[in-house]
Amino acid sequence: RAKHVVFAAEPLIGRLSEKQREAFTLAYNNGFYAVPRKKSLEEIALAAGVPYTTFRERLQRAESVLMQQIAST
Repeated sequence: RAKHVVFAAEPLIGRLSEKQREAFTLAYNNGFYAVPRKKSLEEIALAAGVPYTTFRERLQRAESVLMQQIAST
């Protein structure tokens, strides 16, 4: 289970489903958005016990929700 992280954009994060929020938090906490990346999606999904394709879809949906919210503000 992903530990809760307080993001500056907490109101945006609150628009995600629980599974999307978990995927995004795991990706963030595991350095997926770092440059260079610290872990791949495959590694994060495996550690979370979620099939890669499921994890990728949840993260893509989360990113889509967040980008739509950011672009509309």
